[in-house]
Amino acid sequence: MEPGFDLLAEARAAAVDADSALRFAGRLAAAAGRSLAPDDGYPDSVLEKAQERLGVALPGLLVRLHETVGRRDDLVRVQDRLLAPHELSIDATGTVLQWRVENQGCAWWGIPLDSLGHADPPVLVRAITGSDQEHTWYPYLDRLSLAIEEMLLSESLFAGHDGTWADNMELEEASLRVLEAHFERLPIPDCPMWTDPSAGVVWRWFAGPSVVLREDAGTWVWVLAQSEQAVDDVRTLLPGDWLMRPDG
Repeated sequence: MEPGFDLLAEARAAAVDADSALRFAGRLAAAAGRSLAPDDGYPDSVLEKAQERLGVALPGLLVRLHETVGRRDDLVRVQDRLLAPHELSIDATGTVLQWRVENQGCAWWGIPLDSLGHADPPVLVRAITGSDQEHTWYPYLDRLSLAIEEMLLSESLFAGHDGTWADNMELEEASLRVLEAHFERLPIPDCPMWTDPSAGVVWRWFAGPSVVLREDAGTWVWVLAQSEQAVDDVRTLLPGDWLMRPDG
């Protein structure tokens, strides 16, 4: 990432409101080496056609997301997928707009139809596997803007942007306590694990200088860093079997 990009400060700021979340998308794209361009988003005509097909008006924030970064796969479709306008759908219950899907179709993220008119509507999640039932939706985050920030951060963990370093490992209890003590919680609430949102386990976001970390259910940790030194510092602070550590 660009040297002047303050990952911690930008991630904090992104959680403020809808405009901040979209601004974060642009800032992240520029820092990753390719600033947003007009053709990175979908034109109004494509989004209007999607709304006509669905028979509902899409939330303004979701429309703006697609207009801004809808075609930037490196930001929104590295691991899980932001659905393209022609893929947006209403679930089998007829009550939820589905806008994002896990990479193997094991979970979906949605927005209640009765909240589509809200400026920053809540987001739900449902799992296809585990103890959950296919059409049972659970609260995910109370603002779409937070879900957008969380999506951008999660996809960045897997993107391999220029100037970023990433790693992950199984997390032992001792390392979890160190993580909680040494890194700042980002202002993103606990996110239910999509694998089984009924189970009460969550993932949480932390950050420090030049790094963000995602802790999954107290058992796994992911780190995205802006320098090789920054990711090495995390490895030193949280000892364990880091899967991307260079040999030696």
